[in-house]
Amino acid sequence: MPRATVHGESIGLIRFCGEGVNTFRVALEEAVRGPEALQRWYLSVLNTMCLSSVVETVSIEGLWWGEIDTPEDLAKVRSHFLSRTIIRPRVVQRSL
Repeated sequence: MPRATVHGESIGLIRFCGEGVNTFRVALEEAVRGPEALQRWYLSVLNTMCLSSVVETVSIEGLWWGEIDTPEDLAKVRSHFLSRTIIRPRVVQRSL
């Protein structure tokens, strides 16, 4: 996808299943062998994977979310979810 048409941010929650588990493992192993490995984020490995594998994303647009950095944050999020019905997000599949 052209960079000009893409906007997104990882929220740090990533799930691998099926062949994706081994694909990510192999990509990580290859990435850490390079001299620049200590300067790379693991998300750059996902970026590389997108060139040869199907990577699915889940839109959270319109859904509530909360960042949890402290015990107080966790308490707020728990309180919020105890008072709500959970809505499942839709999966967006992109293949190159």
